[in-house]
Amino acid sequence: MPSSAEQGGAVEPIAPGEPHPMPAPRTCNADAAKAALVGKTADAATVERARTQAGGHTVRVLKPGQAITKEYMDGRVNVHVDENNVIVDVGCG
Repeated sequence: MPSSAEQGGAVEPIAPGEPHPMPAPRTCNADAAKAALVGKTADAATVERARTQAGGHTVRVLKPGQAITKEYMDGRVNVHVDENNVIVDVGCG
């Protein structure tokens, strides 16, 4: 079995007594988009505005009853709409 270095995923060990690195800052802030967009129709421009205002890398629109993946992605913005395509919530993940 190849080592992590051979797989291209070399990880530098942390020396005893050294502080652990800080986790990466959040890349999505849904509150920044939620207040301005809840109640608006989820057209292409509004969905893109949700992504940029929340600071996300990607965006998806979630419809009622739609099957979705549950993996958490910090840079993803989730725009929840009702059956009339009106935004009811904006979240991250």
